[in-house]
Amino acid sequence: MKTAQDLIRSIEEDKISMLTTEDFKLEFTKKELNEYVHFCIVSKSLESVEIKDIDFNPVIEEVLGRALPLNNSVKKLELNNLRSFDEAGGSLKELLQFNTCIEELVIANNSKINEVLSYISPNLEANIEIKKLGIISSSLNDDGIIVLSDIIKNNTSFNEIDLSHQPLDGKSLPELFKIINKKENILSLGLSHTQCTLITADNLSRELEDNEYLLNLDLSFNSFAKSLPWSFFQFLNSKSKLLNLNLKNCDLNRFCASNLARTFSNNPQFESIDLSDNNMRDLGVTIISRYAKELNCLTSLDLRNNNTTKLAPHLVQETLEGIVTYQI
Repeated sequence: MKTAQDLIRSIEEDKISMLTTEDFKLEFTKKELNEYVHFCIVSKSLESVEIKDIDFNPVIEEVLGRALPLNNSVKKLELNNLRSFDEAGGSLKELLQFNTCIEELVIANNSKINEVLSYISPNLEANIEIKKLGIISSSLNDDGIIVLSDIIKNNTSFNEIDLSHQPLDGKSLPELFKIINKKENILSLGLSHTQCTLITADNLSRELEDNEYLLNLDLSFNSFAKSLPWSFFQFLNSKSKLLNLNLKNCDLNRFCASNLARTFSNNPQFESIDLSDNNMRDLGVTIISRYAKELNCLTSLDLRNNNTTKLAPHLVQETLEGIVTYQI
């Protein structure tokens, strides 16, 4: 069984690249905790810290508040279902204020996410190191979305925003999308499993219609009731520079497939398209493949599980074999 001394020795010898929840459950004496914090600060091998399903405790407080602000190697911090998060707020605020290396911050499964964002917003706005911000599996409400919008508006370093695995709705969403559209630095947007409605998709598409910066868009696992709004196809036909589009499990039919395929001529830059787990049937996947063969940059096309017959694989193979890497 690992002890505090075992962990300290491993950190001292640069044998650990990731701290996990189990490391924060160990019992430390005051002397051991000071040693631990010291070696966390000077560690060159430590790359990520994941704290999950645990109550806030003195070890977490010391690592977040003292060690990580001075460490120069940790790139990712994930706080997943960290209970008593309000107590961790001070340490996180201090970390964000002095952080010089963390590039990915994920806050997940947090019932107080709206209050947390409000508390740390000045530090997130000013932070110039974080490239990816993930607020996932939480309960963002309208107030939280307003705070998040201000954070994104004033921050200059975010490249990727992930809001997956939580219901997103409310009158403030269009403003959030409008701000994302204006930010040249935001290259990726994750909205998977967000119960995204046609109205939400329409708001997003209208705001992104003149966007030339977004490269990756994930709308997977949202039911769009057979098709996407017309504004989405207008977005793809305007100034879009998307490289990767994920529409997995979105309840899309063959008519949507036809409309989507007709946008390919305006998007020769597409590198990957995921249309798996939809309902496009033989006709839909065949239309997609016929238009996709003209996409010279396309390296991955996923058409699996589209309620097709045994004929579909042969039709797609006949069109794409040796041209595009595909799955069906």
